[in-house]
Amino acid sequence: MESAGIEYVWIHGYNDDVKGDIDLAVSQETLHILRTIVKSFSKHNQFSIVQMLQHEYTAFYFVLAKTSELQCSYLVLDFCSDYRRNGRVLLRSRDLMKGRIALNGFHIPNPVVEGEYLFIKRTLKGIWHEHHWNEFRQKFTLEHDALCTMVRSRIGEKLSVIFLNIVERNEFNLLNLFTPKMRKAILKRSLLFYPINVLLCRIKNLVRIIKRFQHPTGMVISILGPDGSGKSTIARNISEMLGPVFRSTIIKHWRPGIFPEYVPSDGQVVNNEPHGKRERGIFLSSLKFIYYFLDYTLGYFLKILPWKIKSTLIIYDRYYYDFLIDPKRYRMSLPKSIIQAFTTFVPKPDIVIFLKADIDVILARKQEIEPHEIQHQNEQINYLAQLLRGHFYVVDANRSIAQIASSIRDIALNFMNTRYESAS
Repeated sequence: MESAGIEYVWIHGYNDDVKGDIDLAVSQETLHILRTIVKSFSKHNQFSIVQMLQHEYTAFYFVLAKTSELQCSYLVLDFCSDYRRNGRVLLRSRDLMKGRIALNGFHIPNPVVEGEYLFIKRTLKGIWHEHHWNEFRQKFTLEHDALCTMVRSRIGEKLSVIFLNIVERNEFNLLNLFTPKMRKAILKRSLLFYPINVLLCRIKNLVRIIKRFQHPTGMVISILGPDGSGKSTIARNISEMLGPVFRSTIIKHWRPGIFPEYVPSDGQVVNNEPHGKRERGIFLSSLKFIYYFLDYTLGYFLKILPWKIKSTLIIYDRYYYDFLIDPKRYRMSLPKSIIQAFTTFVPKPDIVIFLKADIDVILARKQEIEPHEIQHQNEQINYLAQLLRGHFYVVDANRSIAQIASSIRDIALNFMNTRYESAS
């Protein structure tokens, strides 16, 4: 960025092997051309941009990915101009870059600025980790007087006496008990530092939130396939592989779950013989179908969509489409045409994966359904491909778990990159 004439500082974590976010402060003007800068960097270094979150109206969080067979590397860049929280300016970008220092080809803040940033950020997050505490104390040792003055100005004389005693005595065990009071003081006194129009900041932040509602940054993946194809194991692997792209991950079994599951009188929830019972009649089948249909439709708006807005990855082990390919499991005697007709009203996952494996491979893993039923479910691929055009992918499940999960990872990252490019 420096070669392009862009001033910045790498605010924190520059001494570590880069394992987490890279926090960078830039000017307000640079913030407007971030997409161009990140796109150019990604292209030059063979990364794909798979996520962008605007978590304050002056802060943007990019996730870049580079894949090669079973491996995937992520680079997370967290840019801000002014450091803000709750509509308040805590540090101006010019203050973050004031007196910056050149180190190993990068620019870092001076010790006083970095100490102030650490103090504010960890206090506002409500928790200090020991390595953050040790870093702050190192800065405190170097710039004792300046950081003492900073602490007093941020939380007031009375609270600063307690905090500074904790620092001097290195009483880390007491720190987080005291942090909530410091947090309140910082937010209250921040209005004295920068007398800005808080209402204007809140309005701009509201615009950001509305955009997030319109374009959720989370994703829903559904994994289908016969028993023994590896759905549950793959779901766990995918959750770990794609974790850095999202704020959180959730694995759901089959449906959103706003309504309780029926528990048999014998208390047996795990069904080792999914096709061992006869179908219900039309009336009971209809009641059960309506119950679950409402769970999918209402559950999406009450649970799934809010999670997507909060940048969550939701992975379903099975989904509504299981009614179409494996009705025996649910003891349904409804015509397939009726179940398909209601498909229109069920929110589609962003990606639907069908794990296709040979009969002998599936039976070697799990022997819960008959060979002819495995064959029948595998034959539903073309039907599902037409029904879910643009969302449906078939993955070869004859391979190892790592290979299957890597294939799904690549499909998901490609989807995320395409979505980002379309929105740019």
